[in-house]
Order: sequence, then structure tokens, then C-alpha cells
Amino acid sequence: MNKYHRSVYIFMLSLFLDFSLLGQMYTSNPVKFTDLKYADSVEIRSRTGSNVLLSSEAKQTIDDFFKKISPQEIKTLHKGYSKDKSSYYGILQLITSTGNHRLFYYCENVNGKFLITKVRIHER
Repeated sequence: MNKYHRSVYIFMLSLFLDFSLLGQMYTSNPVKFTDLKYADSVEIRSRTGSNVLLSSEAKQTIDDFFKKISPQEIKTLHKGYSKDKSSYYGILQLITSTGNHRLFYYCENVNGKFLITKVRIHER
């Protein structure tokens, strides 16, 4: 391998490593649905309707939903921050023995902590 080819090879390898590391940094995210706290009031939408609940009621509703469907696997389909980092969202796929469900959650940054303000459940 001559000097030119070796330089091109090293340059391409460094680009590949840079993009790989950037990709890992971009996809790694410390925010997890199960770790999030609920805001004082939370809007929950499902096929039964839409309600604004107190945080304790919202937590109980979501806990009951998870108990009812008992997911075998939970996959994160999408997640991300707003440009100004004032909000965060996620879309989860809940895989169960009776079918799949989607759960969308939206959080707002309150005093440096993301609090769930909206949850949408799409039962299939």
C-alpha cells in the first residue's frame, strides 16, 4: 500500500469511527419512561376517551394498563428532545401475547426535570 492509499484509508477509518461514536452518543439517552415522574396534572388519551388526571391517578391508570396487558417486550420506536430542550417525547411499542400497543408520552422540563404531561395509548 503506497502512502496515498494509506492516508486515504486512515482518513476513511477515522471518519467511520467518528460517525459511529456520534451515532452512539445521539442514540444513547438517559431518559426512560419508567424513571419519569408525573406532572401535577396529566392528560391521558385512549380508546375510551380523554381525561386530565392528577399525578397519582395518572400513575395508577398507567400502572393498571401495564398490569392488564403485561407486555412481554417494550421497544422504543422514537424519542427525542425539542430543539430548545424544554420538552421530551417518546413512542414505545408494547408487545404482548394478545397483540401490540403503542404508548406515546410527552414531557415538559420543570426545574431541570422532565415530567410527563401527556400519555396516549393506542391499543391494537
